[in-house]
Amino acid sequence: MPREKNNPGVTNLTVAVQEETVTLSGTAKDAAAFEKTVLIAGNVEGVAKVEAAAFGAAWDSSFVLIKAGDTL
Repeated sequence: MPREKNNPGVTNLTVAVQEETVTLSGTAKDAAAFEKTVLIAGNVEGVAKVEAAAFGAAWDSSFVLIKAGDTL
């Protein structure tokens, strides 16, 4: 299966991993693509933190940290 089929809309993606932190950079076509990329990285087993400031987003995105015991 080609990689592009599963791409949420990000080009020039760079992923760096150091211990439990993933640092992402690249260009997202829109806020939804950026948010999906962060969520994908954050859902990898062993990842405790995702840093994505290098995207330099021109849109407003906010995330809520879900902790044990929280309900949606």
